[in-house]
Amino acid sequence: MNQQLHKHRQELLTNIPKDATAILVAGNAPLSRNADTTYPFRQDSNILYLSGITLPNIALYIDTKTGNSYLVLPRHTKVEIMFDDVHEYEYAATAAGLNGCITQTELLVRLQKLSKKGEVLFNKPARARSHGQYANPYRRYWLNRLTKAGIVPIDVRPYVAAMRMIKKPHEIAAITSAVQVTQTVLSKYINNPAELVGRTETSVANEITAAFYENNMMNAYQPIVATDQNAVIVHHAPSDTPIKTGAGLLFDVGAEHCGYAADISRTIVVGHNQKLQMLIDDVAAVQANIIASLKPGIFWKDIQLQAQTQLLDVAKKHALITQEPVQTVFPYAIGHHVGLDVHDAADYSLPLSEGMVITIEPGLHSRKHSIGIRIEDDVVITKNGAKILE
Repeated sequence: MNQQLHKHRQELLTNIPKDATAILVAGNAPLSRNADTTYPFRQDSNILYLSGITLPNIALYIDTKTGNSYLVLPRHTKVEIMFDDVHEYEYAATAAGLNGCITQTELLVRLQKLSKKGEVLFNKPARARSHGQYANPYRRYWLNRLTKAGIVPIDVRPYVAAMRMIKKPHEIAAITSAVQVTQTVLSKYINNPAELVGRTETSVANEITAAFYENNMMNAYQPIVATDQNAVIVHHAPSDTPIKTGAGLLFDVGAEHCGYAADISRTIVVGHNQKLQMLIDDVAAVQANIIASLKPGIFWKDIQLQAQTQLLDVAKKHALITQEPVQTVFPYAIGHHVGLDVHDAADYSLPLSEGMVITIEPGLHSRKHSIGIRIEDDVVITKNGAKILE
């Protein structure tokens, strides 16, 4: 694997501006859950892509002239030195094929000199999200340190995103492994829906999480299990709502393997509800039509228009809407890139290219009719078309 990571770093060096003298990519820091307990740690995806190192509070420094790469060590407190294995950072650097470790003080001295000769590239903090999420603070920590040192970096993220959009064979293999486990776990419920009657959304979501762990994987994101009117909410958090006979049940779940995500959605009828099943079948047909049309050169805006046109016909056929715009029942994009992030780094103004892995997820959500349907698969763009990963 370290050979692949080395290739990622070398490819990045060929893509950045010629006057760039250094690249600094900050990872993530542990986040407080409560008191001195943290949430489960997950590394920044750009660090994973370039080094594979999963340790917290690190950064990756690449000298653009020599091509050498270094792990930037955290500033350990006395407590951390006593309780944690600080030597594991050296082991991680060796395993990743880096040229060694460097302290933050040493790095800043180097960057101050290099910034006078050319640009320093850095993964700037993400902008605040409107729905109340907070970005990991470690990039802000590093931006503050760079600013105090008189260094004004330019953003390296677009250059890494351009690479991450096109998946290498080992990346497609990792996503496929995550997809296969996800599909296997979901098949238990799809094939035996009657056994779900009386259970709660939360119990099913917890069972899915446990099944992923049994396969040495984890959730790529928090599972969505939504029954009946709860499925109207696109990103419903599982609740204690019981699953009833004749109700719809929407799953949106994905395992994560070696950092790479699956993203699969299925909607089933628990018991018998012919009207709802016909609607689900029509949404699935829209998905099949769209996947059949995918190929290199197609633009996302055209895929979105195709989805909206076909879903509008389905919504009118089943009397979900009459004159309302399709966005009232299909309020999201038809798909997205998937990889180290569930919504992976990408430029959506570019056409599809061979090696991209994307989702196609048509759906219909009507609060008036208490209906929520989504069918989603992960698809790799091939030389002449597209293939569902399974």
